[in-house]
Amino acid sequence: MSLDFKCQDPGCRQVFKMPSQLRAHIRWHKRHEAHVCSWPGCKLRFTTNGILEKHMKTHNREKPFRLSCLAKLFLQTSHSNGFSPL
Repeated sequence: MSLDFKCQDPGCRQVFKMPSQLRAHIRWHKRHEAHVCSWPGCKLRFTTNGILEKHMKTHNREKPFRLSCLAKLFLQTSHSNGFSPL
């Protein structure tokens, strides 16, 4: 006989064989609940506010880093291959 432990979070269909696995999964949900994207139609959740803030820039097309020699904008400094912002 196989007992399945199902996640009760709305929209989640995860099923586990052991209750400890379900408990760990529920902790994952709780960490992600605090940082939910508020953009209409986007339901992504993040573990930190910093990651959420980076994600929000993808919605509003904010690209604060500019390479003056290329006149190109970047979402993050890491995308500019070491060039510094103006």
